[in-house]
Amino acid sequence: MTPFFWNIVGISLFDLIAVYLAKFYSINKNPWLLAGACGFFAIAALFFARSFQYEGLAIVNVLWTSISVILVTVSGYFIFKEYITPLQFLGIALTIIGLVLIEIKK
Repeated sequence: MTPFFWNIVGISLFDLIAVYLAKFYSINKNPWLLAGACGFFAIAALFFARSFQYEGLAIVNVLWTSISVILVTVSGYFIFKEYITPLQFLGIALTIIGLVLIEIKK
């Protein structure tokens, strides 16, 4: 696995943890959860900035955003029991197709 791959994984995982903490903050209003969310977003930003060493802005941003959307949506569905409409499900499927198309090497 390449360093670029691990940077994208790092961005996505730290972003996911930050989103979890922000969601829990919205439920519990515990300021430590908000502080944790900000900290994890900051760590994700470090991975994000570092990933530009390996790939261009457009590709890094699309990969990170797409993977984050998929992870947050799946976890929202399974962990927080949030409802996903068929149209939203189609959007997630198109996001996955877009990821595959971006990763196809010439």
